[in-house]
Amino acid sequence: MFSIVSSELHYDSAMKWSIAFLAVLLLLHIGLYVFIGEPSSLALAGNIFQGMALLFAAILFTRVARHSKKEEMVIKNLLALAFWVFLMSHAMLSYSELLLKQPATGTVTDAIWLIGYGLIIRALYLLLKISAPIAEARKQLLAQTLIILLVVCSALWNIISDPDATVLIRIINPLFPILDFMIAGLAFQVARESHDSRWFIGASASTIIGIADLVYPYFDSLTSPVFRYLDVPLFVGYSLWALQAAAFEKKQTIAAG
Repeated sequence: MFSIVSSELHYDSAMKWSIAFLAVLLLLHIGLYVFIGEPSSLALAGNIFQGMALLFAAILFTRVARHSKKEEMVIKNLLALAFWVFLMSHAMLSYSELLLKQPATGTVTDAIWLIGYGLIIRALYLLLKISAPIAEARKQLLAQTLIILLVVCSALWNIISDPDATVLIRIINPLFPILDFMIAGLAFQVARESHDSRWFIGASASTIIGIADLVYPYFDSLTSPVFRYLDVPLFVGYSLWALQAAAFEKKQTIAAG
């Protein structure tokens, strides 16, 4: 009994510190944008804050994977690996924005982002197969994908149909919000089918990131204030994924105790 109570207190303390740390970063982030008149000059701060949130998520998911049950290890390892891949992608994006002074859209960075997205989608699909009949899972995934395609393509039709843009850019710009909302939908389905409300955090995270990625193509210039304002919702989305990982530690910590 004492070990269980001790584990719960340890978890509560770690969760509170995680929330406090990310909240302080968020306030600093917003404060810089409010008090510094030119947000386009805040590329360094925006990239650092996002990188810290991704690093935090990668470390926490790795901790979760190391202490997960054997039957869950593959899924948790996929999630951990995805966020390490995201961190690498973000480092390359930061290099492009800060040193090359150009957006990373249409570069090899996108290919690395896609690997991370694929890992998360695979992990969530495996979880959904465990929680719901496979036929039903596939049916839900197909319906969800069709709705997302319709909404995103409608919202970005001006970008997709732009004759001055390359074919690659016209594909990449809608692809990321489509994948974001697919992940959000899968996380929501997993939460509903498995009755594990912690997955609503991941669903919220990817929804926020998806909205940012939906707005981004209209303001893809480094000198655009909106381009830098989008750093804030991206930071929030990555931070929520970090809190999702922290939430997983409660059950494992108590079980270990």
